[in-house]
Amino acid sequence: MSSAAVDVLTRKLNWRPDGSYELLNRAVTRAWDFGHPSLPESLSELREILATDAKMNVMVGHGLFDIVTPYFGSKLALDQLPPFASAPRVKLAVYPGGHMFYSRDASRQAFRAEVEAMMK
Repeated sequence: MSSAAVDVLTRKLNWRPDGSYELLNRAVTRAWDFGHPSLPESLSELREILATDAKMNVMVGHGLFDIVTPYFGSKLALDQLPPFASAPRVKLAVYPGGHMFYSRDASRQAFRAEVEAMMK
């Protein structure tokens, strides 16, 4: 990924950064201040909301080839929800494409159709 990013920056965009390019800069990641000592997560709140509102349904959409937020990370997290918060109330939907799968017409249309069906 780093090589591809550098290639786009230097050859296609004709831009040369002053320093070296790092795809995942650990120093920058460690410097993030989330306002509390632990890393942010939303599974606890999702569990509480689903326990509080029996009519609440959730669909998590992912691109099959997303390397930024891989769908199987969400699958592992959603699989930890208690039975009252599992299918059909919570659904993981995976579509052809990457991080912005909705930029593909067919994926965007399929995503929209699933959301519309869920809202009925």
